[in-house]
Order: sequence, then C-alpha cells, then structure tokens
Amino acid sequence: MTKEEKKIYDKIYYLKNRSKKLLYNKNYRKNNKKFCSDIRKKWRAKNKKKDNSYKKTYYKNNREKCLLLSKIWANKNRKKVRAIIYKYRSKPINKIKTKAHATVLRALKNRILKKPLKCEQCKKKHNRLHGHHEDYNKPLKVKWLCPSCHHMYHGIFNHFPDLKK
Repeated sequence: MTKEEKKIYDKIYYLKNRSKKLLYNKNYRKNNKKFCSDIRKKWRAKNKKKDNSYKKTYYKNNREKCLLLSKIWANKNRKKVRAIIYKYRSKPINKIKTKAHATVLRALKNRILKKPLKCEQCKKKHNRLHGHHEDYNKPLKVKWLCPSCHHMYHGIFNHFPDLKK
C-alpha cells in the first residue's frame, strides 16, 4: 500500500468509526480525569499564546453562549462568587476602589454626576463609557472613557508610570 492509499484508507476508517472513537475518548477522559487534566495543564503552560488566541477567537465566535454559561455557573455557585467578591473587596487597596465606584454609582443615580455621550479621550460617541479614576481619594473626579481608550490608557500607564505625571 502506498502512502496515498494509506491516507485514503485511514480517512475512510476514521469516518466509519468516528462515533466509536469519540465515545471511547469521552469514556477515557471520564475515567482518567486527573491524568488528562495534568496533561492539559502542562500543554497550556507550554503553549500559552496559542491557548489564549484560541480562547479569544472562541469567545468572539460564541459570545452569547459564553455569557449564558457564565451566568448559569454564577447562579449555581453563588457562594463561590460571593467569596471571590469578598476576597477582592477585603484587600485594603480594593476597599478604596470599591468605595469610589459606589460613590460614582450613587452620584449618577442621584443626578449629582452626569455621564457624557462622548469619550473624553477620542471624542467619539459611545453608549458604554467607563468612569476612570485618576485618584480614588477623589471619587467624584472621574474621566469618562470608551472601553478601548480605557484599556489603552491603563496599558500605557501601567508600563510607563512616568507619563502619568
């Protein structure tokens, strides 16, 4: 048998026995969870960029499904979610941030602050502006940025803190 004939034979064999093979693999993973998870962890550690790009493209293509699944998970695991939030809020630096965020939300609700329609950085209209605090000790001093400008702003100033001054 030549290489081409072997390839064709393998393909036909795979297509005929696909369901059996998938069932076998599923049962194998089910019975060897620990071993398979260790292998997955090692692969992810080795191929971090590949894994992250896969996750990003999957999320872009299946955004609605991912959001729905995360809501379902959060509803099933309310204690875990509360523990994560509590852990975040209990750190001293995050207590100040949480207070500042809550103050802005109250100010918006009571119409003390008004959210503009345009981003302060790029001047484009956007329906979901983020309130950015330069100083958390001044909670009502907020810079309204669109998500892309906000992300870029944090990226630049996290890498080059001297530019902030």
